[in-house]
Amino acid sequence: MVTTAHLLVTAVERAEPLVAWWESASSRDLLPREAAGLSTRAGKADDAAPLGPRLGVSFDALASQAVGSASKWAAERGEAAGAAHLVGMLLDQRSIPVADVLGAAGVDASMLRGRALAWIGLQADHPPVALDPLPPAGTSNRPALAVSALPAEAWVACARRQEALPLERRHRRVDWDAITLNEQRAVERLANRFALDDDQRYSLLHHHLDEIRLRAAAVAPSVVDPPRLAGVPARPVARLVSGPTRRRHHLVAPGWRCWFGNRHVSWRARWLGLADQRG
Repeated sequence: MVTTAHLLVTAVERAEPLVAWWESASSRDLLPREAAGLSTRAGKADDAAPLGPRLGVSFDALASQAVGSASKWAAERGEAAGAAHLVGMLLDQRSIPVADVLGAAGVDASMLRGRALAWIGLQADHPPVALDPLPPAGTSNRPALAVSALPAEAWVACARRQEALPLERRHRRVDWDAITLNEQRAVERLANRFALDDDQRYSLLHHHLDEIRLRAAAVAPSVVDPPRLAGVPARPVARLVSGPTRRRHHLVAPGWRCWFGNRHVSWRARWLGLADQRG
């Protein structure tokens, strides 16, 4: 997972004026990646936090916010986003990982900010740049709020739904997709009833879906995967519609197959909802 500390190290090291200044300003004589614990002067990388391009690398919420905000800021100034824009944004963001790197190296944040701003023709006392809002908790690699931080009444209502779900009668993937759709709609209604904000709304959905997935995986492990553990890559959200190779499949465009698949799930969700009410 790429953090703001990784971004700071990469941005400073790719900007020759900034890395040269860093070497002279560090009171502990540490290069950026050494201060971040990513390597030593001997060039041996820390296996726990390697840098470099890797397949499947994702950004945490603060790193995504910094990159997006820096790009937007540069565009507003009519410039191509570069290392100086990113360094300035990271310092205005004031995240804990960046503060830890600066503290480990003994580098003054305001002086580094002034150097970065000077590189793009701004004064050191330029006002802090506005950051894009963070995504809601429970989305985009931003941790969900703890269940204890959610309104108790809303979670009790979800717990009742979890106990009432007839998961033992669902043995196909479309059944699980339909259940998920119904539960998403139910949580949306609960969120509206209790006037939850976006952080609470998506955190409630996150915990509720994880709980019903855990229950469904115990009943039908061949159909439903258990909740993904932290640090374990997720399976692709979109899957190709495949099956026996038949000539008629070539007559239907993939977009239409996706549309019909979504309609199938929607119809199944309605049917399961009605069946559960009768039961």
